[in-house]
Amino acid sequence: MPYLVRPLFSGPLDLVGDVHGGLSHLQSLFEKLGYDPQGHHPSRRLIFLGDLVDRGEDSPGVIQLVRSLVNENRAQCVMGNHELNLLLGKERPGNEWFYGKEQFLEDPHQLLPQKLLPSSLQSQVEQFFNSLPLALEREDLRVVHACWDSSSINELREQKEAAVFLRERNKINKAPILATNDRTLRALIDQNENPVKVVTSGLEQAHKGPPFVAGGKQRKTTRVAWWAGYKDPQAVVFGHYWRSRTPLERLSVVPSPFGDEDNPFSPLGPLNNAWCVDFSNGHRAEEALRRPERRDTVACLAALRWPEQEFVLA
Repeated sequence: MPYLVRPLFSGPLDLVGDVHGGLSHLQSLFEKLGYDPQGHHPSRRLIFLGDLVDRGEDSPGVIQLVRSLVNENRAQCVMGNHELNLLLGKERPGNEWFYGKEQFLEDPHQLLPQKLLPSSLQSQVEQFFNSLPLALEREDLRVVHACWDSSSINELREQKEAAVFLRERNKINKAPILATNDRTLRALIDQNENPVKVVTSGLEQAHKGPPFVAGGKQRKTTRVAWWAGYKDPQAVVFGHYWRSRTPLERLSVVPSPFGDEDNPFSPLGPLNNAWCVDFSNGHRAEEALRRPERRDTVACLAALRWPEQEFVLA
């Protein structure tokens, strides 16, 4: 099995943000980018930034399409935290489809339309997820789902299985976690001292406000805007952080690391060479149920064209 940090395709690329099961949105994005419905283009290739699945209408269909493109060498894909959760056997709000269950909002009559995965296909999906790298790189460009942290990336270079290495690091972190009674500090050690967690869900810090609920858990830590200190010359592209094309109408309950003055289409960091391509497509189905009167959605699926550095939205 190849290592978890791998070479990135050469040539022009289209870097696709978190799809979250939105097969119809992905097909619409393909059309706008000049790809055929199967994801083929005469001169460009696709890079998927992880979180292919959960919350959207057809996670199995997204997996089937992306897996075929990866097998044909027409696309690359990094693992996101949602794929990792399934590899670890963690049932979370949004991944009911994998376990053959339906997902509802707070109102039991508000059913999110999702295709369910037959249990006979679970092992095939896990095998595909387990084959994914955690980071891709070439001379001018880096790709990761959530956070390019150099120390974490370097530790991952000699590793081949994300879930295995995560569990190994959890064992190492157990002693310092048990050495403190501070629950927030425990959570920070568990997150920030595990390279697999860092690159798939980011660095975290203590949250100054009241606790909030995300992913079915009450949280007292929040995400770090790590790109504010990113000074490497290579550009870096990532997803994960629930941006919105209308920042003041952000849908996620997770406190935003971008601030109220966010310009979602501008590069980030002191060198203006960091780009976030997650535009909350995972909230698309929920938004449609909660605000059926609105024709234009805040959430969308985005791609960053490289080297053009242009966003395309669907």
